[in-house]
Amino acid sequence: ITDRLEIDIYAPVIKNREECYFVIKMPVLNSDETISSKLKGFGIGDMSLMLKYQLIPEKERNFSLSLFSETFFPTGPKNPSRVKNDFDYRLPTGFGYYATGLYFFANIIRYPYSASLLVHYQYNFWGSKIMDAGDTEETRFKKGNRMTAGGRFNLHLNEWIVFGNELNYYHSDKGKEGNDITTDSAWDLDYVPRLVFQVRRFRINELVQIPLFGKNQSADPVYSLLVQYTF
Repeated sequence: ITDRLEIDIYAPVIKNREECYFVIKMPVLNSDETISSKLKGFGIGDMSLMLKYQLIPEKERNFSLSLFSETFFPTGPKNPSRVKNDFDYRLPTGFGYYATGLYFFANIIRYPYSASLLVHYQYNFWGSKIMDAGDTEETRFKKGNRMTAGGRFNLHLNEWIVFGNELNYYHSDKGKEGNDITTDSAWDLDYVPRLVFQVRRFRINELVQIPLFGKNQSADPVYSLLVQYTF
């Protein structure tokens, strides 16, 4: 919009995959039952609108301070589909609730190095969705509000390729499902190696999110690939 103001619209395409395997032991019958499932989901995810404003422009010095505001819209399918049974259905690609948040982002460049700091808080609104594939009615829920703080150190190999190393802390407040069930608060500390390749307005961003410590969070690493084009 201007040298300081930018508007971003995100429309993600999501591919989900879950694999489950467990054994039910039945001592009375002196037998075991093995159950496994491979669930998949593919489609549009929840879109978001982000406003970015530079409080201190980078072009005046090698330091910038920015304020971001982002709003999420539940545009992706929130409920399981093509349900055959509890172990055979199509995964949803949306989360089923609105959310809004604020970011403070600081960045400093001393070529070929750069560093940045980020503080973020997200408020999640109430939503409703099918919690289990066998349910017939949607359940109201509210995800815990989320706080993020982290830092990144980058090495710029040239004008197109950047290697990044991040350390991020996440904390989620308690959430609610229905009238009685409350989900526990959670936190984790992640290490994120990142590779960014950019040519003019086209950018590829590749990363692996590796949990180091945490509570009530998944311990599995997460791989992400983001392709962007700026108009």
